[in-house]
Amino acid sequence: MYKLRLFIAIDIDSTGIEKISLLQEKFKNLTKFIRRTDKSTWHLTLKFLGEQDARNIPKYIELCESVKQSFSRFSITLKGTSAFPNLNYPRILFVNVIKSDYLCRLYNLLEDAFEHYGLPKEKKSFSPHVTLGRIKELDKLNHSHPSFILDFIKLGGTFEHCFEVTCFTLYQSILKPDGPQYKAIKSFIF
Repeated sequence: MYKLRLFIAIDIDSTGIEKISLLQEKFKNLTKFIRRTDKSTWHLTLKFLGEQDARNIPKYIELCESVKQSFSRFSITLKGTSAFPNLNYPRILFVNVIKSDYLCRLYNLLEDAFEHYGLPKEKKSFSPHVTLGRIKELDKLNHSHPSFILDFIKLGGTFEHCFEVTCFTLYQSILKPDGPQYKAIKSFIF
């Protein structure tokens, strides 16, 4: 049985990528504390499928096609920055995505479709975001740059970008030593 690591996502438009790149540049000198994500990996995850049998891909495409039929193009807004699990103990730095009715509906329809097929729904609540980096050594970062998190949030206070969503994509995630590589299997255009 051949397994693939799969997820479904919305790609960020090119203008959004440029704006996020400028935001991420603000902490480029902190690479010994923060592992920045590559812009080729920036997306908004809708559904993480995990390790799946490659023979199921035609069924997953069929499920995505059925969800796509209920949609037309819609806009989403990237606004502000934050951190997971929280600002007191930040491990993942991200750009926030505003939860619109359309975005939540798309997320819920995908969750329902895949649950009906036998994949469990996500246990955590939907927190749409674009990951900018992962903090490797929080204690050392706090010691060296004690105001970093406050500065990061303040910087994000002026960040906003709206773009039109024209599709979502089923991706394969290939884990490599220098970071993940994503390969589009099929896009579902509205």
